[in-house]
Amino acid sequence: MSRNNAKNDALLKLSDVADFHLRLFNLIGEIQKSISASLTKLSIDSPNDYVELFHRAEVALRSLYLTPACLIPREPHFEEVYDYHSAFIVHHWDSAYLIQHSIISCLSGFYGAAYSELRVALETFLNGVIYDCLAHPDFRNNVEKLIKIKGFRGSKSFKELIDILGSRDLENSAEILDLVIKEGIQPKASPSRYMEQLKLWNLLGDREELLLKDCYNQLSMYVHRTVPSYSDVGVRLERNIDWLSTEPIIDEIIKFMKLLNTITETCSTITLNLFLPTVIKFKDKLDKQKIMLLSSTFEELGNYLARERLENLLR
Repeated sequence: MSRNNAKNDALLKLSDVADFHLRLFNLIGEIQKSISASLTKLSIDSPNDYVELFHRAEVALRSLYLTPACLIPREPHFEEVYDYHSAFIVHHWDSAYLIQHSIISCLSGFYGAAYSELRVALETFLNGVIYDCLAHPDFRNNVEKLIKIKGFRGSKSFKELIDILGSRDLENSAEILDLVIKEGIQPKASPSRYMEQLKLWNLLGDREELLLKDCYNQLSMYVHRTVPSYSDVGVRLERNIDWLSTEPIIDEIIKFMKLLNTITETCSTITLNLFLPTVIKFKDKLDKQKIMLLSSTFEELGNYLARERLENLLR
C-alpha cells in the first residue's frame, strides 16, 4: 500500500469516527426531546398520575439511597459496619444506578429497555442481600431454599459455597465475592427462590414477597418478549401508533412507574431489615438527624412499622 493510500485510509477512518460521534450526540438530543415529551404529555393527559407517581418515586428512591447511608454509625464503628455489609453495599450501588437508568429509558420511549434494566436492578439487589447474608454463619444455618438451586451448566452452587465457608464469619462480607470467583461458584439465577429465602430469614414479609414476585413476573414478560405486545414495536402497533416513533405511551409510563415504586419501596424495607440487627449494637453512635430523616421518609411511604423501628433507635 502506498503512503497516499494509507493516508486516505486513515482519513476515512477518522471520518467514520466523526460520523459516529455526530450520530451519538444526535441520539442524546433525541432522548432529551423524548423525555420532555413524555413528561409534558403525562402532565397534561393524566395530571393526577403525573404528580402522585413521580412524587412517590422521589420518596421511594430517597428511601433506597438513604437507608444504608443513614444506618452506618459514626467512627470508630463506621468501617466495622461498612465492612460487615460490604457485599450488599456494592450490589446496592449497582442496583441504584440501574434503577436511575431505567427511568431514563422509560421516559425516552424505550420501554423494553426500561423493564429489562429494572429487572436486572432487582436481580442485582437480591444477589447482594444473599451474598451478604451468606458471609455470616447465623444465616447459613437456614438455607433451605438456596441449597435447592443448582449450578449453571454443572458449576458449583450455593451448597458448595456454604461447605467451603464452614463456620467462618467474614468481617468483610465482600470477601465472599472473591471466594465466589476463585471457587467458580455460579448458581443458576432463581430470583423467586431468593425471595423465598429472604422470607425465611425474616427480611421479607408475606405481602412483600407476593408483590415482588408479581413485579418480577411482569418485568420478565418484557424481557423475554414471547408475546409480541410486550415488545416496543408491539406496544405501539396495538395502539395504532407509528412503530418507528418514540411517541410517549402514557399507560406504559404509568405501569412502569408503579412497578418501579413497588420494587424500590420493597428493597428499602429489605435493606432496613438487613441492617437493623447490626446497627442496634451501635445505636449511640448513629447520627440522630439522619435516623429522623429516614424515619420521615418511610412515613411518607406509609410504612409506619419501619418508622417505629427507626424511632426505637433514638430511645
